[in-house]
Amino acid sequence: MNKNYENPEKRLDFENKAVGVQTGSYISINQETFCAKHNREMEEREQAVKHDKGKIRMELLPPNALEEIAKVFTHGAEKYEDFNYLKGNGLDLNRLYGACLRHLNSWKKGELNDKESNYSHISHAACCLMMILEIENKNK
Repeated sequence: MNKNYENPEKRLDFENKAVGVQTGSYISINQETFCAKHNREMEEREQAVKHDKGKIRMELLPPNALEEIAKVFTHGAEKYEDFNYLKGNGLDLNRLYGACLRHLNSWKKGELNDKESNYSHISHAACCLMMILEIENKNK
């Protein structure tokens, strides 16, 4: 069993990649050594079971891209309100398509960030596509 779980006085300091006790004395180890030890300990344990075969793999979504898209959605929510694009039957898809193309065209011409929000034109275009997809799914 992982000794860090058995002994609450021991702790892992990820920033310094060191293991120590509360007295403040640290034993330095590199991340590779820690990972190898952790993997061996995990293999020795009985493995937990999760039946998720055939389910969509949300973990494949790129976290940095999602964060950039979330920033643009947050900007939109502050400017309008949360989920404004879904009101009624949703924004007109042609307007979203036009906005997407304007952002892509600005990016293609070398303007990386939107002048109003200062967020990436690519992030804005991705938001437009996500809104189109969401409205289409809502109206099925």
